[in-house]
Amino acid sequence: MAGQIKKGFFFYFGLFVLLLITIFFICLVIMIFNPGKTLLWMQYFSSNSYIKLEKTTDTNQADIDWSNITDLEIECGYGDVIVEKNSDDKMTEDGVYIFNGAKGFSGASSAVKFAYEVSYTGPTKLNLTVTEPNGFLYFSKDFKIVVHASTAKRSELDTEHGQINFANMNLTVKTDEGNVQIGGVSTKQAQPVGLKSLKVETGSGNILTTDMFDATTLVEKSELKEDDGTEERRAFDLRTNSGDISSSKNIEFAGKSGKGLALNVESCFITNKGKIEFGILTTSWQKNILMTCKSGSVNIGFLNAAKTRCVNCVQGNYLFDYVQGGLFFESEDSIISPNVRVKYLDGDFFLSENKELGGKPDVELYEVTGDVSMLVDNGSLSVLKAHKNVIVDSKDNLKVNVVMAEDVSGNINIVNQSGNVNLGFMGKVPSNVAITTDKGDVNIKITNSAKFVANSWVNNQAAEDERTRVKENKIDVNIGNEITDNNPTKNPLNVNQSGSGESGNIEITTNGNIKFTLVALEDFATA
Repeated sequence: MAGQIKKGFFFYFGLFVLLLITIFFICLVIMIFNPGKTLLWMQYFSSNSYIKLEKTTDTNQADIDWSNITDLEIECGYGDVIVEKNSDDKMTEDGVYIFNGAKGFSGASSAVKFAYEVSYTGPTKLNLTVTEPNGFLYFSKDFKIVVHASTAKRSELDTEHGQINFANMNLTVKTDEGNVQIGGVSTKQAQPVGLKSLKVETGSGNILTTDMFDATTLVEKSELKEDDGTEERRAFDLRTNSGDISSSKNIEFAGKSGKGLALNVESCFITNKGKIEFGILTTSWQKNILMTCKSGSVNIGFLNAAKTRCVNCVQGNYLFDYVQGGLFFESEDSIISPNVRVKYLDGDFFLSENKELGGKPDVELYEVTGDVSMLVDNGSLSVLKAHKNVIVDSKDNLKVNVVMAEDVSGNINIVNQSGNVNLGFMGKVPSNVAITTDKGDVNIKITNSAKFVANSWVNNQAAEDERTRVKENKIDVNIGNEITDNNPTKNPLNVNQSGSGESGNIEITTNGNIKFTLVALEDFATA
């Protein structure tokens, strides 16, 4: 009897649950066919419409003359922003179009409906703020803001609202989640889009310049002032929090080709957790690039700029195949701990951490034609082939591995508190080589063309005339008997080989061990 009652309870309970589910789905169907209707504390929103901006939404209700707009600012949430110049059946006239195709459910009490505000904030400056419908469940986030210039014949255009002059327009775009695409697609009789200046900020949205983006019309930042006439703005400024910055345009430069940008102005690329990726990124002579990647990645095949400054690099990964110009990593107000790899740097390399906050960068430079300066306490520095000055200053434990090229023409000054110093010479030894460490060991590799005198001193902070030489039992010399027969002492060590030029000079100050090793030229890794 108890079993029958139990079975009966579950039977009727199941029917009750099934009824609730049926009622819920009926309500969903009713809401879907009646967008905006509230049932079960929910609303369904849906749209599939284009809106062309023709008048402002303020009390003036002023007509928008696109031919007179020199500054356009767009701000939105998850909507994509597209800038294009082509022919389109739906957008036959110049102007800004808003396409709302968003669908989903929102809470009735928190629902935000689609809206937009457009107004003049100056004689030729237009601001557009778009609010997309919000929800807790989206079936579609298809929402676009299109800045469109038509390629149709002039007689077919809207003469009342004028033609957009991209080359005279300073465009600013801010989105939370939306992607920004400059140039549009290369179909439908597309033509290049060239702006006077471009500034983009996104949250999680990606920033893409396409095949149809023309960078030659950009105007140098010194010619662009803010309203008060004091603060300059960069002519090309792309920033995103977690999105990616890239280009789909094929670029050729210095015999190399790839997807990228060829700019004639100073530029800025910033991401927090996203990715900056270009096959080629180049600027005209004497123009600089500012680049920040806090915890994301930078991957650039060919980089050309007078100076590329990478600032506030917390944990970013930087990979460059070929760099022309100076590459500078600096800290302003955050820990600098990037992972940097450069295959070929035709210029100077500089990295300096914030001494108060510290840092631990890992730097690997395959070949550097300019100076190398590293002012950091921890981490590692590896240079497989350096041609000029090498300056390293560390007050802690920095792993130092540096190999000097055969044609070295600079000086070497390495200060390292407790880390080991590994130094190699492919050919001659410079006249000024100074290595200072407290607890670390010093390992020097040479080829059979090296000539030098090495003096080794104990690191006891004594005056120069009171210094103590390192005991010879702490110095290991393995450079061939024929070299040491005429000079059996290890300190100073006089290596007088067949190398051309004057003899170099090595000054070593350390409390650790010292080792000299003769190796073949091919034993030095170069890649």
